[in-house]
Amino acid sequence: MKMKFSEREQWLLFAAALMAVCYLAYQMFFLPKGMEVFTLSQKLTIESGKLKNFEEKAKVLKTIETAPLEKLRTNKSKERQTIEALRYIAQAVSNLDVDLVSIRPQNESSAGSAKTILFNIELYGSYNNIYKFMKTLSDLPILILIDSMNMVRGENSKVNVSLTLSVYY
Repeated sequence: MKMKFSEREQWLLFAAALMAVCYLAYQMFFLPKGMEVFTLSQKLTIESGKLKNFEEKAKVLKTIETAPLEKLRTNKSKERQTIEALRYIAQAVSNLDVDLVSIRPQNESSAGSAKTILFNIELYGSYNNIYKFMKTLSDLPILILIDSMNMVRGENSKVNVSLTLSVYY
């Protein structure tokens, strides 16, 4: 059975086939690229938000960096700095199996443009825990340097340690 289409019907059939081919091409080529563009635009929005946050943090850090050292020091008195240092040291000792025998703040001194507070500390514990304590001191957010250290062997593989620390502010 042979069907004969009129010229108008042939053009309509051709237009429908062309539309079907265009639709398939759109589904195969343009839609995946559109989805990729959409996900990339979302990532761009997220990353630009992160960039704005980092730029704000950089501005704050820049103002802190350029602030005069004397102005920063006026915010922290010797007493506040001493209390902060004692808190950090006590926290470091409490996290380890180290006995804090004594801690004595000494006088304040100047080292160039920075000021220091000296502490004499006596600890009792195993060598490994004393080492971990000193490592913890280096990781604290304030600058603490060990000026002198004296270790004496104690009982049961424990050591008595006398430290002189300089806390800079």
